[in-house]
Amino acid sequence: MNPILEILLVALSLGVGTASSVSCLRDAIPAAERINITMDGVSMPLGIWQNAWDSSVIISQMYGIIASEVLGLHVEFATGPASELILGKLAGCAHQGFEIVGDCGPPRRFHVSFENWLTDSPWTQQWLTELEPYGAPINLGSIGYEGKSGMFVLNGSLHAGLQDSGLSLDFYRSYNLAFFDPSQYTAKVSEVDLALLKGCDSIELGYPGIADLYLKITGDDEGVLEAPSGKTLSCWQNKWWLAPACRSDMSKCVPVIMPFTGWGMPEMMQQAFWHGMPLAFASAIDVEFASLNRELQSLLYTWVPDTAFILDSPSPVIFPDHSREQYAEKVYKTMNSKVVLSKWASRGLQTAARYAFLVAERLEFSIEGINGLLRSHVLSGEDAWTTACTWLQQNPAAWRDWIASKTSCAVGFGLVDGSGLLVQNISQAVGCTHCPAGSKSTPMSDADGETFVCTPCPPGFSQENPFSTTCEPCRKGTVTNSYGSEACLPCSVGSYQNSTGQTLCISCGLRTTQLLGGVSYMDCVCNEGQIEEDGACLECPLGVNCPVGSTVALLSKAHETNALRIIEGFHSDPATPLQVHKCVSEKFCPGGPPGSCAGGRVGITCGACPNGEYWASKCEACTSATVVSWALGAAALAIGVVLSYYAITSSLSAKASVLMCTGASIAIMVSFFQNLGVVNSIRMDWPPFLSKLFEVASVFLNLEAPATACLVGTDVWQYGLQISFVYVVALMLPAAWVLSNIFLKRCGLAWDPLKTISVMGTIFQLGFTTLAALSRVPFVCYRHPTGQYSVAQHSNVLCGESPHMEAFGISLMVVLMIFLSACFYAAARAPTWSKKLPAIRFLIFRFRPQVWWFGLVLLVRGGVLPLCGVVVPDMPRFSLTMMGSILLTYLGVQMWLQPWKAPILNLVDSLSTGIFVLLLFVCLGLQNDDGGVEMEAFEILATLLSSSIAGILLLMLCTCVWSLFQRQVIGSHSDLILNLGRCATNEKVLDKLIEISHCISAAAEDQQHEWVRSLDNLTVYDLHAVDVVTEVLADAMLLQVSRRNFGSSSQQRVGTSRRRISEEREEAEVSEEAEDAPELGPSCARASCWV
Repeated sequence: MNPILEILLVALSLGVGTASSVSCLRDAIPAAERINITMDGVSMPLGIWQNAWDSSVIISQMYGIIASEVLGLHVEFATGPASELILGKLAGCAHQGFEIVGDCGPPRRFHVSFENWLTDSPWTQQWLTELEPYGAPINLGSIGYEGKSGMFVLNGSLHAGLQDSGLSLDFYRSYNLAFFDPSQYTAKVSEVDLALLKGCDSIELGYPGIADLYLKITGDDEGVLEAPSGKTLSCWQNKWWLAPACRSDMSKCVPVIMPFTGWGMPEMMQQAFWHGMPLAFASAIDVEFASLNRELQSLLYTWVPDTAFILDSPSPVIFPDHSREQYAEKVYKTMNSKVVLSKWASRGLQTAARYAFLVAERLEFSIEGINGLLRSHVLSGEDAWTTACTWLQQNPAAWRDWIASKTSCAVGFGLVDGSGLLVQNISQAVGCTHCPAGSKSTPMSDADGETFVCTPCPPGFSQENPFSTTCEPCRKGTVTNSYGSEACLPCSVGSYQNSTGQTLCISCGLRTTQLLGGVSYMDCVCNEGQIEEDGACLECPLGVNCPVGSTVALLSKAHETNALRIIEGFHSDPATPLQVHKCVSEKFCPGGPPGSCAGGRVGITCGACPNGEYWASKCEACTSATVVSWALGAAALAIGVVLSYYAITSSLSAKASVLMCTGASIAIMVSFFQNLGVVNSIRMDWPPFLSKLFEVASVFLNLEAPATACLVGTDVWQYGLQISFVYVVALMLPAAWVLSNIFLKRCGLAWDPLKTISVMGTIFQLGFTTLAALSRVPFVCYRHPTGQYSVAQHSNVLCGESPHMEAFGISLMVVLMIFLSACFYAAARAPTWSKKLPAIRFLIFRFRPQVWWFGLVLLVRGGVLPLCGVVVPDMPRFSLTMMGSILLTYLGVQMWLQPWKAPILNLVDSLSTGIFVLLLFVCLGLQNDDGGVEMEAFEILATLLSSSIAGILLLMLCTCVWSLFQRQVIGSHSDLILNLGRCATNEKVLDKLIEISHCISAAAEDQQHEWVRSLDNLTVYDLHAVDVVTEVLADAMLLQVSRRNFGSSSQQRVGTSRRRISEEREEAEVSEEAEDAPELGPSCARASCWV
C-alpha cells in the first residue's frame, strides 16, 4: 500500500446512515413520496459511499440532497477511510479496516462515490479486472479538480519572505544557502518541542528500507548509520534527519513536519539532497500534527484539497516538472505528480437510476470552488450537510445544469414518446430510454437543445449490446438484410461472405461449407462422399471415408481416428492415394493414411511381408533357424510318408474294424474342417466366433507353411512351392518303392507295388478337397474399387497378370482330373479285379461291398465344393446356396445307401452333414445384417450348430479310440457302440440257418406254398432285405450254387405258389358274404420252422 497516495483517517469510525429528515430545498420532494431504486433485482435506497475527508463528504452530501429532494430517491450513506475501498464497495464487496476481504457481488448496496485519489494507480486497473465477474464499477471521469500532495509551505513563512526580501519560499531554488537564508523567515529546529515529535524509528516502520534506498540513490553515507539490523537513518536526537546542506550548521535548517509515519519522507529527503535544500525532517505525534504546524507556519507535508490547513493557505513547493521515468526508478528529483480525482458509479446504475447517474456524471467543481467551499465550511463551523445545503441554496444556477431534462438523453440513451416508442424528434419526445440492442445512440441537436436518439442499425450492421453508440458491420461470414438487427446471421452451409457489412451471402455452387459462416471461397469444399484433387471434386472411391471438406492432401495426413481416412480393410499407395485396393483381412489393413499396413506388411493390399521376412503376428526377418526348421520339416515329411505305408495297408475285410472306424472318423473330421475352410473362402463378414473357427479350418485348405517366404520371395513362387509339395509327396512313394526293391528285397521288406499305389491314393483322397481348393487359387479373384481383380489367397497378385501362377494351378487340376478318372475306372473294374483290389483299397475298404464305389461320391463332393467360391465370388448368398444344395444331395444319397461299414459312421456322417447344411442356411440369414435381436439369435444358433458338429465328431473319435483300447488292452470284443446295438453271435445265426435249412428240406410242397404266400405279405423293404441277406450269405459261405439255377428253381416254386394263392383268393371272395372271417391258410409249419 502506497502511503503517499493513501488518504485516510486512522481513528475514523465507520457508519451507515440515511439522508437528513430536514429538507434543504424549497421545492423538495417529500420523504414519503421518494422511491427506491432496483439494483440486482432488489429494491433499495441509492447508496452513496463517501470518503472520510471533508471535501468528499461535503460533495457526497450535496449529491445526496439533489438525489433525494430533486430526483425523489431514498438515499443511504456510508463512510470509508481510504480510496482503496471505493471500487470494492461499489462491486458489493465486504471490507475490514483498509482492505477488501471478498464476498463480492449482488446485491450491491452502494452505487456512487466521489473523490477517488487512486484513479491513475496501476492497482486500479488490476482491481477492475478482478471485480469484472461481479460487475466492475464505471469511471465517471474527473470531479473537476486535481489533488496534490507533497512539500508545502504555510502562509506565515511564505508571506514573511515575500514581505521582507521578496524571497519566494514556494520555489526550491529559494533554499540555496549560497544566495539565500530561508531559515530567517521560518521556524527554527531548536524552537520545536522534542516531546511533540516521534522518533526516527517510526519513519522506518512506515517505510522499511528507507535508509538503504536513500544511500543507494544518493550515495550520502553520512545520512545513514550501520546498525546490527541493517542501515538506519542518522537522526539528531533520534528526532531530526538533517539534509546535507545544513548538517554542519543545524541553525540553518528549515523544519519540515510530517504526519503519521513520516508521510512523504522518501521523496522529500531526496529532493533536499539533489537541490541542496537546508531542511530538517521530523514526524509529529498524530494529535499534534495540525496544531504544531499552525504554530510553526513553516514547511510540512500535506495534501489539497483539505480543511486541515485551508485557513493557512498552504502552497506547494515547486520543483522541476514530474518525471515518470525517474519516479519509476525511485529517483525523486522532481515534483510529485498531480492526481486526477475521479467519480465512480456501480455498473448498471445508468439503467436503475438514470437521472441520478447523469447528476453524478455531470457534477463538477473547480479547485477554487472546492477550496472556497472548504474555507466556508471551516469558518462556519457547521456540519457537512449544512455546508452542502447552504451552497445549493446559494448557487442554484450551478447545480441545475447537473440535472438533465426529461428529453436530454445521455450517451447510450434515446428519445421516446408517451407510448414508450423511440422517436427521432425532441418535439415528439417526453423522455429518454436506453437504446436497445439493434440500435445505436446518435447525437442530435435542434432548437430545443442537444440530445441523443436511438437509430436502428442499417442492413449489413448490427449491435448486440444496449446503450451502444455504434453499429458494428457484419463480420466476414455473417450478413443481415434488415434494419435493427441485434446480431448478424452466419452464412448458411453452402455459402460464404468475404467482406464486412454485407447483406447477402455468396453461394458456393456445387460445393458446400463445413460450418456456418464461411469467410472466403476457400471455405467452399467438396460435399460428403467427394474428395478434392487438383481443385476438382471427385467421387470418393470405395474404401475411403470422405466427410465434407475431404482433400487428397488431408487424406495423406489422416490417422486412424480421423473421419477422412482409408477405411479398415482397404489400402492405397501414397503415390496414388485414390487408387484403393480391398484387402483380404482388416487386420492387415488398419486404415488411416495411404500406405498404412499392419505389422510391416507391404503390397497393394498389404498381402505379404517384404523380401527376406515372413509373417508371425508381424513381419519377422528370416534367420538360419528358419532354414533349419524347413530341413527338419522335410525330414519329418519323408518319415511320415514311409510310415504311412505301414499304417494304412491292412488287408480288406467286409466287416468294419475298430481301427477302420477310427481312421474313418478322422477322415470325416478332416472333411468337416475342409468344408468349413471352403465356407471361409466365400467373401463375407462373419461373426467373431465363426470367423475364428473358419480361420482355424482354413489351415486344412492351405499348404502354405509360416516361413515359406524365406525360401522363395514372391507370392507366385510361394504358390509354386505349395504345388511342388504335392508333386514331391506323390513322387516320394514310388521312389520309396524303388529304393525298397533295390536295397530291402533280399530281406523280404520290399514294398508291394499295389499297396504303394493304395497309399498314394489314400493321401490324394484325404487331401482331395484341399488340393482342389489349392488348384483353383489363381482363379479365385475378387474385385477392387479400381475395377482390378486380385487373387484372393495372394492379394498382392492381380488376376491375369501372373501366367506362372495360373500354369501351376492348371497343372494341379490336370493331376487331380487324372487321379479322379483313374478312381472312376478302378471303381468300374473293381468287381473283376480280385487280385488288384489292394491297389484300390483306399477307395473301397471303408464301405459295404454293395456300395464299394461310394468313395467316388466323396471325391466328387470334395472336388465340387471348392468351386462354389469360384463360380460367382462376389455373390456369397449364391455360393452358400450352391454348397447347401451339393451337401443336401450328398446327404440324401448317403442316407439312402448307408454306405459305411459301421452303422455309427453312417449316423455320424448324416448328422454332421445335416447340421452343416443347417449352418449354411443360418449363414444365409447372417447376410441380412440389419442388427437387432434377430441377428444376435442367428449368431448364437450358428455358434451352437458349429459346436455341435465338432462335438459329434470329437465324440465319435473318442468312442473309436475307447473301443480300440477295449479290444487291444482290455481284450473285450464288444462292438455295441460301433454297431449301434447288439448283434447276434455267429453261432446263433448259424443255428437259425440250419433250422431254416431243415425246415426247407423237410417241407412238403403245401408248406412251401404257405411260405411263398407269407413272403408275398412282406413290405418291399423287408423283401429286399431278405433278398440281400440271401446273396450276402451265399457270398460269405461260398455256396457252390449257380445263381442262375438257384434263381430259376426258386422262381418256378414261387410261380406255382402264386397261382394257387390267386385261386384261393377268388374262392374267398365268393364265400366272403357267408362267412364271418376270411380263411388265412395254414401257418403252423412256418411258425415251427422259425422257432
